[in-house]
Amino acid sequence: MANESAYPGNPPAGNPPSNLDSIKETARQAVEDLKTAAQAKATEFRSAAETKANEFRAAAEAKANEFRGMAEAKAGEYREKAGEYYNEARAKAEEYYGEARERARTLQEDGEVYVRENPLRALCIAAGAGFLLGLMFRK
Repeated sequence: MANESAYPGNPPAGNPPSNLDSIKETARQAVEDLKTAAQAKATEFRSAAETKANEFRAAAEAKANEFRGMAEAKAGEYREKAGEYYNEARAKAEEYYGEARERARTLQEDGEVYVRENPLRALCIAAGAGFLLGLMFRK
C-alpha cells in the first residue's frame, strides 16, 4: 500500500491509468476537497479579521472618548478664563463710563457757572460759533 495515493480509485504510482472515469472522479474529489479547505481557511481568516477589526474599533472609540474628555476639559478652562476676562473688562468699562459721566457733569456745571458769571461774553461766543457753523454748512 505504500504506492497508493490518498484518493480512492487511483492506480498505483508508475502504472498507467486504466480507467479514465475513475481519474476524473478522483480529480473532482481533489478539487472539492481543495475548495472545502480554501473555504474553511477563508472563513477562518474572515473571523480573525473581524475580531481584529472589532479590537481596533474598540481601541479607537476608547481613544476618541479620551480625546473628547481632554477637549472638554480644555474648553472648560478656556470658558472659565474668558468669563474672568469678560468680568474684568466689564468692571473696567463700568469704571470708565462712571468717570466719563462725572467729567461730563463737571464740564456742564462749569459751563453753567461760566455763563452765569459772564452772560455777555457767553452770548458773543455762541453767536460767533453759530456764524462760523453757518458759513461752513452753507458751502
